[in-house]
Amino acid sequence: MSKQKEALRKVDWVVNGYECYHLTGSSLINGLISAGFMIEECQEAHLSNEMMAQYPALFGGTIHRPEFIFFRCRKSN
Repeated sequence: MSKQKEALRKVDWVVNGYECYHLTGSSLINGLISAGFMIEECQEAHLSNEMMAQYPALFGGTIHRPEFIFFRCRKSN
């Protein structure tokens, strides 16, 4: 199985030189499970059509891939 490169990245998104750490979805989920969390809900972030229309240069590309993912978790016993 091939693994995508997980690493610190600097991108121009909203501000120039924004730093983010890229992880695969499976690394995020398996990390939560390994830490003893039970995932109750998962949601991907999305922008409203109004925000994308108002700031197309900043947010136009985010329609293809969410920049954030949110998990509601509970610590299992």
